Amino acid sequence: MYGHIQMRRNDDGDFNRRALAAFPYDPLYPFPDIFHAEGVQQYQAPSIFLGGTFKEIERDWPEWLWRFAGLLSTLEAVEATVTLDCWRGRYTWTLRPDVLTGGNESPCSLMGQRWVITDWPSDEADLEMEYDANNIPALERRVTRS
Repeated sequence: MYGHIQMRRNDDGDFNRRALAAFPYDPLYPFPDIFHAEGVQQYQAPSIFLGGTFKEIERDWPEWLWRFAGLLSTLEAVEATVTLDCWRGRYTWTLRPDVLTGGNESPCSLMGQRWVITDWPSDEADLEMEYDANNIPALERRVTRS
């Protein structure tokens, strides 16, 4: 799996690095620390990158996405994209803070905001046979308005 988290602005780099360091990751599976924040902020919208390989993560995908949304709520970030490249295919999800999905003005801080899925793979049902959908709450899906 791989992806990126778009930070809100350059000034949030130190805050986000501290939040990443403080998050309660799993030692090995299913949600270890696979995140890397850019060091020196050189761009208007710097990124946090994520990437890792896991054996059979498809079975725990809803839990992984749920935990990912929990991590995102500790950051000053505006969007995240994660791609699961597995034996069933390649699936990509985009998440945003719920407060930004209605086209409203952004609040002073995005930390603590609930994240929702704003774009998901049309063939996501192909993946669902790998996991028990009742095992973990599903993230809300929200179509964004411009």
